[in-house]
Amino acid sequence: MLNNEQGFESKQENREPEYAPIQPGLNKNQKISLVVLGFFTIFIIFLWSAQFKNNLSGINNSGAINSVIPLDTNSEQDDLYSKDTDGDGLSDGDELYLYKTSPYLEDSDSDGFLDKNEIDSEHDPNCPEDRECYGTEASADADEAGKTPAPADSMADILEQLNRANTAIPAAESSGGETPDAAKVFGGEMSAADLRTLLISSGADEAMIGQFSDEEIVNIYKEILAE
Repeated sequence: MLNNEQGFESKQENREPEYAPIQPGLNKNQKISLVVLGFFTIFIIFLWSAQFKNNLSGINNSGAINSVIPLDTNSEQDDLYSKDTDGDGLSDGDELYLYKTSPYLEDSDSDGFLDKNEIDSEHDPNCPEDRECYGTEASADADEAGKTPAPADSMADILEQLNRANTAIPAAESSGGETPDAAKVFGGEMSAADLRTLLISSGADEAMIGQFSDEEIVNIYKEILAE
């Protein structure tokens, strides 16, 4: 019995210690890809911040334009609804915010009928009876004017972007050296078109990227490189 225990202990002593497997580190290409990914993440954040500021500025400007008369206090608002500057039977408040007519003209569309009389008779106080103010022809002209013709070489541009997307970072060469794309990125040699393609291929929202001009994208790119 004693011999068996001694033999077991001897086997335990001769047994080689177990070690946790050593995790391999990142190779050079993986490090380059990681740095480039971080670079474009910062780039996208810059674009998102700029878009947010533009949207906020647009909202503020829109509010300033649409506010015909500033209402600083409740008493001023009450005054608008108790005042009839043009004497047409409608309060200034209703004309400004309900009917969209002029509080200074008793006949906003100059058709010979007072604004209140037209409203009471279910006519438009902003459009004379003998005129087509909201017809299909005007709408069609407005729609046509709002269209932006596509450039003749738009298809060529799309194909070019698709070709560039196929070689977008972080694609690395099997030789193990630094990729030409990475050298262009950190050397400040990327054009606006290259930047758009790489951002979109990296997962950036194409509609958001399209809201910025080439000059704005290049300027943000240069700012990031300068940091």
